[in-house]
Amino acid sequence: MALRKSERDGQILLPAERIERRIYLIRGQKVMLSADLAKLYGVSQKRLNEAVKRDRNFALAYYQLAHAHDQIYFTGLDHTPARLGMADGAIQDLRRLRPNSGETHLAIAKHQYWCYLDYDRAREELDQARQKLPNDPLPHLLAGYIDRRQSRWNESTKNLERAVELDPQNPGVLQQIALSYECLRRYGDAEAILDRALALDPKDAAMRAQRAAMEFYWHADARPLLSTIQMVRDEDPQSAANTAEYWLEVALCLRDAENASRALAIAAAFSLCCP
Repeated sequence: MALRKSERDGQILLPAERIERRIYLIRGQKVMLSADLAKLYGVSQKRLNEAVKRDRNFALAYYQLAHAHDQIYFTGLDHTPARLGMADGAIQDLRRLRPNSGETHLAIAKHQYWCYLDYDRAREELDQARQKLPNDPLPHLLAGYIDRRQSRWNESTKNLERAVELDPQNPGVLQQIALSYECLRRYGDAEAILDRALALDPKDAAMRAQRAAMEFYWHADARPLLSTIQMVRDEDPQSAANTAEYWLEVALCLRDAENASRALAIAAAFSLCCP
C-alpha cells in the first residue's frame, strides 16, 4: 500500500473507510480493537521499514516509523522493551538527520508523552515545534492533551481551541475540544462544536450519540440519547458497540436493568485499547 503524507500533521494516512469500520466509542473516546490496530499499522510499519532500509537518510520515514512504534507501545498492543527500543531507534535516526527541525521536536514530544509519560520534556519539545511549525495544529493538540491529563484546564482549553482554529474542518479535533467542554460543564459550547463536527461527518455514530448525550448531562433529558441510540442500531447493527457505553450509562440512570444488561454485554464483547 502506498504511503501518503498528511498536509496537516505528517502522519500516515490509511483509507478512512478501513479505519472507521474498526472504531468504537468507550468513555467518550474513539478506540480500536488491538487486532485491528495491528492489521492497520502493520501494513504501514512494513512499508516504512522497507523505505528506511532502501534509504537511510529518509527522515520523513523515520518520523512516521517513530509514530507507529510509539502508538503500538502506548496502546498496549506491544508494550515491551523491544518495541520501546525500536521507537527509541527511530527517534535517534531522525535526530541524526534533522536535529533541529520542527518535525524532530514534534516526534520527540510524542515519544516522551506516549512512551515515557514525561510531560515536562514533551512540553519543552512542543514549545520548539510550535515555533518551527506555526501553522501545524498537532503541537497545540498534544499540549492540550497533556494539560488536560494534569487538570490544567485553562491551558488545555486554549491549546485545543488553537488547534481548532488551525484545523477547523477536522471532526476529530472538534470532538476533542467538545470533550473538554463537557468536562467543564460547558454543555452549550460542547453542543455547538459537535454540531459543527456532525455537519462534516453526519454518519459518525459515536459522535451522534455524544451530541445527544449533552441533553442528558445538561438537562437530564434522556429521550434524545435513547432515540439516537435506537436510530443508530436500526440503521446499522454493527454500530451498536459505538453507542454501548452511552446506552449502559443512560439505562443505569433510568434503573432499566434489562437494557443495562444488554448494553453491558455488547461492551464486554470487545477487548479495546485507546489510540
